[in-house]
Amino acid sequence: MLKIKGWLRAAALCVAFCLLLTGCSIPMPEETVQVEELLRAPRLAGDYGALQTALNDWLGESAQLKYPMQGDLLSPFLIHDLDGDGQQDAAVLYTTAQSSNVCVAILQKGSDGMWQVRQNAEGLADSVGLAQLQPGDASQLVVGYVAAQGDHYLAVYSYTDGELSTILEQQYQQYLVEDITGGGSQDLILMSTLEDGGVQIELLTVDKEGSFQQVAVMGLSADRFSGCASVAAGV
Repeated sequence: MLKIKGWLRAAALCVAFCLLLTGCSIPMPEETVQVEELLRAPRLAGDYGALQTALNDWLGESAQLKYPMQGDLLSPFLIHDLDGDGQQDAAVLYTTAQSSNVCVAILQKGSDGMWQVRQNAEGLADSVGLAQLQPGDASQLVVGYVAAQGDHYLAVYSYTDGELSTILEQQYQQYLVEDITGGGSQDLILMSTLEDGGVQIELLTVDKEGSFQQVAVMGLSADRFSGCASVAAGV
């Protein structure tokens, strides 16, 4: 009987020693919590962290931030006075687990100083820029995105009186934002490919009602146009 007990004790010590060698251990609750904390995405600091928290609370889930691939703005966060009221607004590009489409959320600070989601739009991607196409201090979002069928579209969004509205949505190949007409506000040069392989170049400007008007247009036939790397303005 003593021999059996001694053998069992030696076997138990051997098993324990093997577990130590292989690094096996039973995780304690505190260790589990630490692992979960390490697996979470890092929380951003300052306004970026506050914007991320406000967006997640509004969605009821964790948003995946979307970084534009090209354009003037290569960050998912844009903090700027969009409506010209002297207060900073914010636009955040993101996707969710429920949809792969890129969305933009417009946030403003409330009376308590906390960021709050005011508007949301779906279908934005690719490139994002700011422009002052309308008279006044407001700025517009100029966004290039790819539609489901692969066509490239340019959309211009205006945020006024707490409402995000689309003032232009048109197929394009290249675009340029510049004060071409000398009116003080910026104009929009839009290049689009024609069905015959040529290209159409439009000069668009915003009228007093806030709508785009075609000021000038010219075209290049397919035998004179092979492609465009970029568009630039000069004196």
